[in-house]
Amino acid sequence: MSRDDYVGHKRPPVKNRFKKGQSGNPSGRPKGAKNAKAVFVDLANRKVRIREGTKVKYLTQFQVVLQAAYLKAMKGDWKAAEFLHKIGKTLAVFEPNPSEPGRHGVIIVPGVLSQEDWEREVAKYYAKCAEEDLKKAKAAPLVISA
Repeated sequence: MSRDDYVGHKRPPVKNRFKKGQSGNPSGRPKGAKNAKAVFVDLANRKVRIREGTKVKYLTQFQVVLQAAYLKAMKGDWKAAEFLHKIGKTLAVFEPNPSEPGRHGVIIVPGVLSQEDWEREVAKYYAKCAEEDLKKAKAAPLVISA
């Protein structure tokens, strides 16, 4: 018995093994078939022609849906407003802009400081930023809170 003829764990009989170049799932997903996300993106980005008064515009279908939802929400349709709120949350529209590295920082200083004390606090802040490898710390806003 040769080594190729061995039948056992993870070694089916030779007649049942896949042939070279043969797929294990011949009737599987065809090449070029799109998944649901790709189909959604294609439909949402498809351009349609709309008319506003005498002007003709070309917008994506997603823009048209959003515009229709805004109009319904402005007329008091709560479902349209909820739809817009969900989309806004998904797209992080309601979140404050995420801080960029080196573009953030706040010094909270109790009371009023003299010029030397202020410079000392700023030096501490820049030293801390340097330790954290924040190279753009000089552009960070400094906020004084009394």
